[in-house]
Amino acid sequence: MFKLVLALAASVASVASAVAQQEPYMPLDAPRVNVSLFVMSRCPDARICETVFEEVLKQDHILSKIDLAIDYLGHIDEAAPYGVECMHGDLECAGNAHQLCVRAHAPLDKFYATLSCMNYANFPGVIGTTALTRKCADTAGIDWWRSGIGACIEGKEAERAGRLAEREAWLTGTEIKIPNVLAEEEIDEWADADALDPLAEEGRKRLVDSVKYTIKEGVTKSCTIRIASTLKHSPRECIVDGGVWKGCDDGHAASDFARVIKQEWANLQK
Repeated sequence: MFKLVLALAASVASVASAVAQQEPYMPLDAPRVNVSLFVMSRCPDARICETVFEEVLKQDHILSKIDLAIDYLGHIDEAAPYGVECMHGDLECAGNAHQLCVRAHAPLDKFYATLSCMNYANFPGVIGTTALTRKCADTAGIDWWRSGIGACIEGKEAERAGRLAEREAWLTGTEIKIPNVLAEEEIDEWADADALDPLAEEGRKRLVDSVKYTIKEGVTKSCTIRIASTLKHSPRECIVDGGVWKGCDDGHAASDFARVIKQEWANLQK
């Protein structure tokens, strides 16, 4: 865990430095390039493209030029515990929902630092457990309860109890303890949802809505990267499938994605 914290701290620092390098003259309402990642939280191919895109976000001025959305693959099944079936089991469904909650309630740089933390070490490890998501969010500098992430994942009752505990700790000068992250061998990655951490209504809804959107967009591969284009007749798309990059006409290195984003952004400003 100490190595994980060090790795995340480096990620937070590098992504945060990119924020500080935004052009000072850029209007806050300047049009941005829509970028979408379609992934699965416990998918090795998703980890590949997410790692590359972390480097994209570190490129000069990229954070200020994009709106990044992340959506998830799955099948809608109203009888399933989360309303969705996920390729890598219910634990992956939970991980997908957790990441959606972080993206919804945290700035992009802190979301991506949390995501990188979850992807660190023995992937997929314990992605989908609340303890890991909370540890990564905390190390990224996100307030679990005040951000709204805690309520999204654990629910309003848990949020009320958590904030009362924080107040009590502040009044008594004691430390709030974050639940320990389980070792990989302590979890069953194919466990049913009723054996996993509870998932609140907001997290479930975000998961179902995300999967519906992915289906509507016709995306079938994790990972699929789409960059909206005003220079071409259709979005620029790049896929990782079985560890192989496919259909990436503009290249698939971080510098390639950054170049395309800058070209598209420049055209939007005309």
